Amino acid sequence: MLFEDAQFEERAREEMRRREEDDRQRYLEQDLQAHTAQLRMRLGDQQVRAGHVRRAIAEYKRAVKLDRSNAHLRTRLGDAYVLAEMVPQAMSQYREALRCDSDLPEPYGSLGDLYVRFGMMRQALEAYQTTVRLAPRRAFFRYKLGNTHLMLGMMEEAIAHLRTTVVLAPSDAFYRFRLADVLLEAERPLEALDELCEAVRLAPYDDYYHARCAAICLALGRSADAIRIYQKARRIKPHNRCYDALLADAYDEAGMPDEATHHRRRAGELDEYDQVFVRRRRDEARRARRAVASPT
Repeated sequence: MLFEDAQFEERAREEMRRREEDDRQRYLEQDLQAHTAQLRMRLGDQQVRAGHVRRAIAEYKRAVKLDRSNAHLRTRLGDAYVLAEMVPQAMSQYREALRCDSDLPEPYGSLGDLYVRFGMMRQALEAYQTTVRLAPRRAFFRYKLGNTHLMLGMMEEAIAHLRTTVVLAPSDAFYRFRLADVLLEAERPLEALDELCEAVRLAPYDDYYHARCAAICLALGRSADAIRIYQKARRIKPHNRCYDALLADAYDEAGMPDEATHHRRRAGELDEYDQVFVRRRRDEARRARRAVASPT
């Protein structure tokens, strides 16, 4: 009897050891599959950057096959399908990603992008609202939410979200510029100028930001500042004759006709593209002047 009990205990210990070994082996295989899936995902990312979208899709599909419940991988695959204009497949992957992890913000963001593309603005708004709820510190999601409000004509909500965006990403010049653009549309040029000046400080070699800033300075009667900023833009892009044409405007405003004539001659006959650029800056200045003259 004692011998049988000892045999039973030994068999039980052996069965436990076998199960533990099976568990270890299963976990190792799962780790290996997950690691291999991540490598496949990186290969897919490289193919996207190289412009080989079909190859990227193939790599992402291999990654998903290895790790089917990974919502990040499915979102990547969906994004690649969008690049390949395979929208139904993309939607399927985004929805599957959300079934895998309903708290992941990226699939909602990608769905929002698709909704915007097809004019489904209310659905896009809901998707971006979810991304902001799940990732409140992500400036990019907040920016998309603000931009969607703008497209829906909800100006004050757009401005509020874009202000939050610049708080979340204070060193990003583009967000400052975009907020300024919306403030100009809302006929708030003084506030817009503050944001444009900050964009210029953050991106000192972006001549476009300089041009936008100078146009508003000119509208607000700050011709000396406008001249200084246009001169900086011209130094950044010395062959862009638009800045000579705009400098001529600024010198005229400052009561310096000789300098205005000099820069007008330097500008010469602008091509159609440059004419559009100069006309937009002049229109911008006129709108800002009207907003200052007739504050709401």
